[in-house]
Amino acid sequence: MESRTLYRAFRPSVFGDVSGQDHVTQVLRRQIETGQPAHAYLFCGSRGTGKTTTARILANAVNCLHPVDGSPCGECEVCRMFAGEQFVDVVEIDAASNSGVENIRDIREKAALLPIQGRYKVYIIDEAHMLSAGAFNALLKTLEEPPAHTIFILATTELRKIPKTIQSRCQHFDFRRITPSDIVSRLRYVAGEIGVRAEDEALALLAAQAEGALRDALSLLEQCSAGRTELTAADVLRILGLSDARQLSELGESILAGDAARAVAAQEAILAGGTAPGQVLQDLTVYLSDRLAQTAGDGGSTEIPLRALDVLIESHNALRYSPVPQAVLLAAVVRAANTATDVDLGNLEARLQRLEAQMERLQTSGRRQSAAPEAPAAPQAAAAPPPASADPAQGSRSAPAAKAPSPATAAAPSVEPENALPRFRKAVTERNAAAGPAAAAVAGIERRGGAIVLHADSADEALVRFLVSDAEQPAVLEALSEVYGSPVSQVRAEFEQIDDEESAEQVMSALNSAFRERVTVKND
Repeated sequence: MESRTLYRAFRPSVFGDVSGQDHVTQVLRRQIETGQPAHAYLFCGSRGTGKTTTARILANAVNCLHPVDGSPCGECEVCRMFAGEQFVDVVEIDAASNSGVENIRDIREKAALLPIQGRYKVYIIDEAHMLSAGAFNALLKTLEEPPAHTIFILATTELRKIPKTIQSRCQHFDFRRITPSDIVSRLRYVAGEIGVRAEDEALALLAAQAEGALRDALSLLEQCSAGRTELTAADVLRILGLSDARQLSELGESILAGDAARAVAAQEAILAGGTAPGQVLQDLTVYLSDRLAQTAGDGGSTEIPLRALDVLIESHNALRYSPVPQAVLLAAVVRAANTATDVDLGNLEARLQRLEAQMERLQTSGRRQSAAPEAPAAPQAAAAPPPASADPAQGSRSAPAAKAPSPATAAAPSVEPENALPRFRKAVTERNAAAGPAAAAVAGIERRGGAIVLHADSADEALVRFLVSDAEQPAVLEALSEVYGSPVSQVRAEFEQIDDEESAEQVMSALNSAFRERVTVKND
């Protein structure tokens, strides 16, 4: 065999050998069979998924003298010249190094000439997104009305960089990432052709590392099989420096169990085997991603794997630029396994601000009362309290929620369960995490006919009014409907003034507790 890399030596020459892109190849084969190819194509997708290979097969097929099922026959004169890279009517251009206007003008001039050896002149522009704005503009007219004997095929990994004016003039095909099973199947075939007996587990490891790119998988196979007749999973782990599956499982499960000591021991064992810290973090992230998907699919709680995964994802960038990557990995593993460090500081700060505002209001009210002059003694008759109907309802900020309720309101029984308030807070937070502090400020819920009343202290008025605002009200009504098990269409808020010593003591106690919690979190 001539000295060529595996991905070049085993590059497919017919549509049937292209792995994982049947949705593309079937359409192209029908166009060849009917003799109606398009004048311009746009192939987009991630690296190593067969864009350029499919473009070459299409260029060969449109010129083949006797196509078979829409694919090149491989036997005619055109196919033999194409296989020997002697067919001059197919031109491959790397846009990364030919991105200027003058390059496109040269293509336009040559495209007008008749083909020499085949029926069509085919221009394959690889990495088309690298063309300059001027080059794209120069290509527009030619793409819209090309000569009848010319076909353009643009291949790119970044569709967003291709102007819409170009996209609209091409038939657009999306190349998907190749599934692991398709990659393993192709690797098994290639390994057999080069005389290497490869374990299924070894091929599965190579497919997993390729991340949907068959070209990458073939390059890894070539690297791992050099000078071998047998390839085992242990060989792949050692050569590529991957984490052992058993040790990786031990590390991941230790994190999910919250056992930081066992997780650190498992991490040290993996590093001792020669795996780089960055590779350990990558493998662990993939493992926990799979566990998260499995847990979500089984209907279980995803809180723990999701939190651990968030920690690992945040650590990737830090590890990339750290002079001590092993320390970054250790910190990530411990944080992921230690739930005590996982506190929402944003919510905690909001609680502190609310409690501080309440204390300031109480202190201001106390100073005013101490500074007021003592009122003269009033006649005994005047000391009698006014009737309930004349009470000005000093403690209420909302007219419908006066301290002395109307008979209709007093007669309306409370129908919410005892855990309605915590369920309401949880439901609101799940729908909008930013509304969590506002939901926590609600002190009580009351159902009055068809409406729900949210009770809160006056110091929390701004927070709670956020819940009943036009923007948040739909989500709050949805949360209330979930809590009560029936549709809720109306919600309003009422606020009570803090004016007694007992409330002040409760606020002070809560404030001290919140401060202690914040100090604990920062120390951790």
